Amino acid sequence: MATEILGLKIGSEVASVDLSSHQYKCVLFSATGVALTAVNGKCDGVLQNKPSLGDSCTVAVYGKSKVVAAAAVLKGADVTVDAAGKIKTAAAGNFILGTAMEAASADGDIISVLMTRPGVKA
Repeated sequence: MATEILGLKIGSEVASVDLSSHQYKCVLFSATGVALTAVNGKCDGVLQNKPSLGDSCTVAVYGKSKVVAAAAVLKGADVTVDAAGKIKTAAAGNFILGTAMEAASADGDIISVLMTRPGVKA
């Protein structure tokens, strides 16, 4: 069962697109607000709420967060982001969000990830 221990959250940025169906997905801070992270892209944190366009976002940037998996992920694996803001096992050259604290068996599973290295490449 996924759990959270959020070390740092930012709640002052607005959604640059409708993110109401993207809770627990990876996001980044852009010039226009918070948006989903691009495939294998740099992730600034994990969206904690369900904001519509222009609404305030709560983004966990450090700590242990719930995150939506894109596929099977092994416990202890370094994880990166897919095109939908979900996590997957990182490969060489990918930006790493952190470490899977439990296994995911399929797309859509919500697992805990320890966010320790956002912005670091594998």
